[in-house]
Amino acid sequence: MFISSEQKGRVYNPKPNPRKDKIYMSNISTYEGLDEFGDRKYCNWICNYVGSAFEKAKKLKHRDDIKLTDATIERYYNKKTDKVRDSITVYDFEILEKFNND
Repeated sequence: MFISSEQKGRVYNPKPNPRKDKIYMSNISTYEGLDEFGDRKYCNWICNYVGSAFEKAKKLKHRDDIKLTDATIERYYNKKTDKVRDSITVYDFEILEKFNND
């Protein structure tokens, strides 16, 4: 699935991927709107930065805000363990000024 170029997220724990060269990784939290009770709703994602995003990701700091400009959501299924893992592969992004006070 393609992610719109307006998707923003907050970066947590950026670091090199210990298993794969040329991949940087982090967790990101994205705002998804309000739930049925009017409370803010967020999703958390594992994020892999590749290609031109790899070098830019090395400059990321914990709690930086970013805008994804080229990314896809991927779902992996492990038949042996019967587990599903979703992640975002980021090809390009922009580092933003803080967009909320969280």
